[in-house]
Amino acid sequence: MGLIEKISNEEPGVHSVLVKDSWQVVKVNYSIDHEVDNLGSLYMNTNSGLAVALLKGRAILIKESGDDHLPFIQTIPMVRGTSYFIPENLGFHIVMKKGSELFRVESPQGSAMEVLKRPLDKKELDIIKRNVIKEFKS
Repeated sequence: MGLIEKISNEEPGVHSVLVKDSWQVVKVNYSIDHEVDNLGSLYMNTNSGLAVALLKGRAILIKESGDDHLPFIQTIPMVRGTSYFIPENLGFHIVMKKGSELFRVESPQGSAMEVLKRPLDKKELDIIKRNVIKEFKS
């Protein structure tokens, strides 16, 4: 069986590339919005869980711990070939280096989640920035 359709998008930003009734594949290419200095909030994924995988470059997944009793922010360096599942109702953001690409699989209403954000306070931002800068230097 041959390749039916090849989908490619190199433009900066977020692009739905395949949409079905219950899921969609989204290609995310580096844009200035993914730089750590532009981080101010976490996206709230309220529709359903989503899966994310790094295709190229370097990226860091920033997510809430998910523990209501002892909440904290985690910074997780993403590794190519590894899928990361982000459960429903968990705040997250992805910081990317220039030239990086990833894809995510989510509900078809997933792009609506970008409207819902949880602002980060100065202490959280300082910790995140310190961790991201340290990781990107290594």
